[in-house]
Amino acid sequence: MSLKLHTAVALALSLVAGKAAAAPSLQELRGCSNQLFTQGNLYTLSSARTNEGLVQCDYLYRNPEDQTTAEAHCWYDKTGNLVRLPDTPVPGIDSDERCATILVPAGFYRLRTSEDGKCVTAMGEGSGAVELQECATDIWSNAKQIWHPQGSTLQVAGTAFDCLEVPESTSANGMNLRIAACNAASANQQFEHLPEKWFVAIPNEKITWLGDSSQCLDIPNGQAADGTPVQLKDCDDNRATQTWYLQPV
Repeated sequence: MSLKLHTAVALALSLVAGKAAAAPSLQELRGCSNQLFTQGNLYTLSSARTNEGLVQCDYLYRNPEDQTTAEAHCWYDKTGNLVRLPDTPVPGIDSDERCATILVPAGFYRLRTSEDGKCVTAMGEGSGAVELQECATDIWSNAKQIWHPQGSTLQVAGTAFDCLEVPESTSANGMNLRIAACNAASANQQFEHLPEKWFVAIPNEKITWLGDSSQCLDIPNGQAADGTPVQLKDCDDNRATQTWYLQPV
């Protein structure tokens, strides 16, 4: 997808979110910026986690010529404000001078079964199944594999404003998820990100349904083959199939 089209998708999604702002949902979900341009290079978000009560955003740059790497970091407090030395949790290491001063709203991500695993994919538009499929090599060539958290909804970037949905108002083990027209007032489209509830953790998260917080997004029988549906299942910390690898895009 071109930068122009990518920008248009982001703008359209933000407008839809604005229209639904009065509907009940979680506080605005935050996330580390997916990229950081500093020292003349573009650094990519590699992890987002908490460290001594602060949100720690870690960035990595890999030199394409010799494959050497460099790191950069940004720290934020629980109000989302940038933290600088001497208050950073790593002695002598400051937030990069190019860090955003405020933790930004959550961006765009692929939900993968593992770092090199399958992608959660919307199979239709307006309504349709949600399945695991091979991740596109060119990320934006299949925008139906790209998800944008808005409050407590998960919007699909590659459709006309569709969101992840639980088909029924009551949960049941093995219930397959689908997409449907976004409706921020619908309890069936409300999800929560764990371990943190107010910002997106990178790379590993659990995602629970707010209609029944004991239910997690899950892969049936641990089979991550193309065409496998994504289901709800009783949350179990011992089930690796309930931990999703979020890839910033």
